[in-house]
Amino acid sequence: MAFKFQNNNQTIEIEGWSFEVKIGDIETAEAIARAEVAAKASVDGNFSKNDDPTGLRVICREIGQQIDMILGPGSYEKIFQGRAPNLREHMDIVSYITGELTRFNEERDRAILGRSVSPGPDDDSVH
Repeated sequence: MAFKFQNNNQTIEIEGWSFEVKIGDIETAEAIARAEVAAKASVDGNFSKNDDPTGLRVICREIGQQIDMILGPGSYEKIFQGRAPNLREHMDIVSYITGELTRFNEERDRAILGRSVSPGPDDDSVH
């Protein structure tokens, strides 16, 4: 039997739009990490305020750029068309995307390993 790569794309639906995400793609993983850093910066208050007195627009722009890297060019505009910049919504999108991709990866890992990836308190097979 010959090896065949599995489909590593995951469809994510946001605001009525469907987007294909390349799971395991290095650029996608880096964009996810940058989006998470930007979202965390809004909570920590660690962001550049050069062109924005509050820094929040800077964070929304960074998250928007990373959404386009993760979901594909133009996806940010599709999702947020006609909406005023809202930091909470940007953070919610990052959380949703990372949650969906984490769930997909855990399902794939379980299929490969044949058991739960995160052992529960009663799982004594990992000690």
